Amino acid sequence: MEHEDTQGNILKTADSLKSHLSTATDEHLAWKQVYRVCRRVEQLSKGAIMFFQHDKHGWMLKQHSAFASKQATTAGVTSSSVA
Repeated sequence: MEHEDTQGNILKTADSLKSHLSTATDEHLAWKQVYRVCRRVEQLSKGAIMFFQHDKHGWMLKQHSAFASKQATTAGVTSSSVA
């Protein structure tokens, strides 16, 4: 299944996802566990993140839009307030 819409943030499982998750959890993960985590993230995001297989790029996570919590925390931040 190929998704032509590339709007949003994309993370390919080939882009070291397994390595990043293994580092974050401080344990060696099997690909089956990585896929299980991705499916669960998709469920918990309630449509904000989709886990799908692209014909050319393999399994991917796609975030359609920013989460409300991210929008709220960055709403009042300006370049002058960060310094």
